Amino acid sequence: MTTLRSTPPNIQPIAQDRLTKWLKPRLMAQLDAFRGGRITLIEGNQCHHLGQQGPLQVTVVIRHSRAWKRLAFGGTVGAAESYMDGDWDADDLVALVRLFAANLEQVNTKMENGSARFARWLLGAAYRFQRNSLSGSKRNIAAHYDIGNDLFSTFLDRHHWMYSSAVFPIQKPAWKRPRPISSI
Repeated sequence: MTTLRSTPPNIQPIAQDRLTKWLKPRLMAQLDAFRGGRITLIEGNQCHHLGQQGPLQVTVVIRHSRAWKRLAFGGTVGAAESYMDGDWDADDLVALVRLFAANLEQVNTKMENGSARFARWLLGAAYRFQRNSLSGSKRNIAAHYDIGNDLFSTFLDRHHWMYSSAVFPIQKPAWKRPRPISSI
């Protein structure tokens, strides 16, 4: 069993906006229908026991209320990104993933559909506006590949900005004297 990250759970009630207050009970109902294990969900000073009895037991601590929106609108990918950002934590992440896998049909039909499907549709519509016309291609390339010289300066030759392999002569090691580019 793994442990929760070092930050202790917040024991104060977590402020929630209207949308989160509307989404949270619906998502909790979906988690409560899980079979094969139980999730103990801690949020602020509240504790909920969700799911059916089974061999998998996991404690989830909600650290930020945006986790609910990210799960609702992003599905399992939103939940994973929310975890990486520290919005929630689990004492046994492997058991939680196994519990989701054991309930894959429900995850696919309930959590990956509905609001998550709508959010994917909006994202797809936004991508359609980034067509690969001549100006659009330049913009897309700049957004994805123009990462600046700082990264390349860490592994390219300082003088020629080239990447090459080492050439070791038998009589003298290559690191003792620079080799001309023509020898490569």
